[in-house]
Amino acid sequence: MTDKKLIFLAINMLITVLSLAIIIGTIFIENQRVKTTAIFVAITILIVQKIVEIKVIKETRKVSIVILLIIIAVTGYFGYRLF
Repeated sequence: MTDKKLIFLAINMLITVLSLAIIIGTIFIENQRVKTTAIFVAITILIVQKIVEIKVIKETRKVSIVILLIIIAVTGYFGYRLF
């Protein structure tokens, strides 16, 4: 992989960590509406980030597609149970 792709992957990892930190941080939020909005934003960031990664980096495309499908499936399951 070239240096640009490695830098792109590093930025994607930071975005993933930020999204997961938002999701974990919602444990400490009491207001249910704010909690739901924060989780929705974090999961949207994860999905958009994975789609961009699939478009840009061909070497990790198969793994990224599987991870994206898992994220969508889990989101659908918990979204269905939440509402």
